[in-house]
Amino acid sequence: MSGAALATLAALALAAIPGASRASAPGRPIRVLVIVGGHDYERDPFAAMWAALPGVEWTLAEHPDAHRLLAPGEAARFDVITFYDLWQKIDDASKRNMLGLTRAGKGLVFLHHALGGYEDWPEYARLVGGRWSSRTRVVYGKAKAPSTYQHDVRMKLVVANPRHPVTAGVGPFELVDETYGGFDVDHDVRPLLTTDEASSERVVAWEHTVGRSRVVYLQAGHDHVAYASPSYRRLLLQAICWAARRRAP
Repeated sequence: MSGAALATLAALALAAIPGASRASAPGRPIRVLVIVGGHDYERDPFAAMWAALPGVEWTLAEHPDAHRLLAPGEAARFDVITFYDLWQKIDDASKRNMLGLTRAGKGLVFLHHALGGYEDWPEYARLVGGRWSSRTRVVYGKAKAPSTYQHDVRMKLVVANPRHPVTAGVGPFELVDETYGGFDVDHDVRPLLTTDEASSERVVAWEHTVGRSRVVYLQAGHDHVAYASPSYRRLLLQAICWAARRRAP
């Protein structure tokens, strides 16, 4: 079943719930391209999460074919590009197209393992605002060991900026998820979520601006536990709305 069909079913189900409503923002739905590939994920729960987001019309694209949708004519169909991939191979034309998204002011949202994509392409890390790396590298003049990961960790997430539109209405919450340690976070990003979990870096969500694009990264999102979390869904929806310069429901 397509993303649009699932979204329609979710809307019908939502309409049957007393007091429930679609997005309050006026106009058409926010059109989101969701890119996956290079890393396994739980497809049905992931699709159910996207189908439940009000006011969002989503299209799934999987590598190795997803890059073609970043070309200007194709990307113009979408308001936001969401990356949930862990892909490494990219040609020069696709690099130009991805960087061209920032000149067009396209909203960009990166989730979870997308932090580790395109390790041989430094501009990608600057686009995301950070980097999970499988290699020893030099960061701000200092050698840094490879990044780490740990499954099924219960961590407490704390909102760093409660007044930001991405985190508005989200309080501290716990989540059992995969943590990343030893990843890079650019100095000029603005933190949105932090954690004291020892297996993780402190800043686990941020936003920044690249060119004309608003960019959000959310480190959580490994499996169905995150997909079903009301707090995570709210963060994702509000990240999409903020990146698209639209008011959240």
